[in-house]
Amino acid sequence: MARPSVPELVRILLLADAPLIALAPGGILVGPADSDQQGKGCVVLVESGITRMERDAPLIRAQLTARALGPSIDVVERIASAIQDVIHGQGRRVVVQVSTDKSYLVHYSLVLGGPLIAAGELVNTWEEVLTLEVMVGTDEVI
Repeated sequence: MARPSVPELVRILLLADAPLIALAPGGILVGPADSDQQGKGCVVLVESGITRMERDAPLIRAQLTARALGPSIDVVERIASAIQDVIHGQGRRVVVQVSTDKSYLVHYSLVLGGPLIAAGELVNTWEEVLTLEVMVGTDEVI
């Protein structure tokens, strides 16, 4: 049985937030962003740490890094704030994983750390990093 893709599920949650979409016209991505996307403002989601399967329940707990990238400190701070609004302290949301067309229950999502702000990898870009923890049921919701 394939486990759900936690970064993909978090991406779907973030894509449902119209204010965040407006702040990040470069997109919400699982994986790297090109220079054009970073220059417009975007979110990059990457699994970080160890994804743990619960021993006695059909659950996985994953840590992710959400990188808000953009042309200025102001832009990345607004993007990171919007991510926190969507993710922190939320729970019991059914999300469809688009790649498999299966639905999973996101039991909870938290912002554990950040924001950490730094100059981006590219000239004239900035980055703000948040650490997320998400617990997802591994059984498909029907």
